[in-house]
Amino acid sequence: MHTKTMEGLAGANMSMKLMNTPLRVYKEAERRGDTAVMERAMGYVKNFADKAEDYQKVTEKGMKEDAKEAREKAKTEQENAIQKRREQREEMEKR
Repeated sequence: MHTKTMEGLAGANMSMKLMNTPLRVYKEAERRGDTAVMERAMGYVKNFADKAEDYQKVTEKGMKEDAKEAREKAKTEQENAIQKRREQREEMEKR
C-alpha cells in the first residue's frame, strides 16, 4: 500500500471521528435553543468535513499511484516471463 493511501485513509478516519464532538455539541445546543453555539459547532463540523474530503483526495491520488505501479510491475513480470520462455525454447532447439 502506498504511503499517500495510508495517510489519506488515516487522516480521513481521524477527521470523521473528530467531527463527532462538535456534532454532539450542536445537538446539545439545539436542545437548549442556543443558536450561537450551534453555529460555532457547525463551523467546526464543516472544518473537519473539509479536512476529511482533502484526505480523501490524497487517498485517491495514492490509489492511482498504487494501480500504476502494479500495472508496471505486472508488465515487467510478463516481459521477464516471455524472455525466459524464449531462452528455454532456444536451449531446446540447440539440444
